[in-house]
Amino acid sequence: MAPPPRRSRRLALKHVSIQDLPPTALQHILLGSSDNLLRFVAACARVCGEWWRVVGGSAAYGRGLGAGEERARVLAAITKELEREGERLNLSNKAIRDAGAAVLGLAMPTIRFTALSLTNNDLTAAGVASLVPALHRPWGDGGLKALSVRGNPSLGDGGVVALAKALPPTLESLNVSGTGCGDDGLAALAAALPALTPLTRLECSRTPAATARGWVALAGALPS
Repeated sequence: MAPPPRRSRRLALKHVSIQDLPPTALQHILLGSSDNLLRFVAACARVCGEWWRVVGGSAAYGRGLGAGEERARVLAAITKELEREGERLNLSNKAIRDAGAAVLGLAMPTIRFTALSLTNNDLTAAGVASLVPALHRPWGDGGLKALSVRGNPSLGDGGVVALAKALPPTLESLNVSGTGCGDDGLAALAAALPALTPLTRLECSRTPAATARGWVALAGALPS
């Protein structure tokens, strides 16, 4: 009996899962002599759709960072800060942008830091959305205690609302100054405050888009 057409074989193989692949295949993909890991990932993706969804198609491989020097710069900046000693992850003024935020979100399955600064990084609401999974993970000794997204004016209400919904209850300090936040963002922060009992410092200056409605909502949520 003749073998099925090649297209049929490829469609059937797409149902293979990662755990079905033999160890030698994974070792060859990850530890092969080629310096182009993405080529091996792409080859594996032809027979394993799950691998592509979990690994090959993720921002952890720098998708969206472009190519050449800029891609290398962003990845190097993130890696350097992740390897530093101490409890503060300082990525201020690194211009990592949204694609870098996505890489950062996926690069931290376990987190030893208790403070994160993303000041002045040209982030938008999409970048914050990429960081939400990381904010939900356990952080350092006692959890994430300080977070700054100051100086990212393109965050807007959408970014601040997404951030407010993901804030961990261990937070003691939050800085959202200069984020383009308006009334909806302030209202979202107000809604989040009751769960942030350790919070002792909240900075939200330089918010010209906010009106009395937003400030009244925030003031009403502050402890008396």
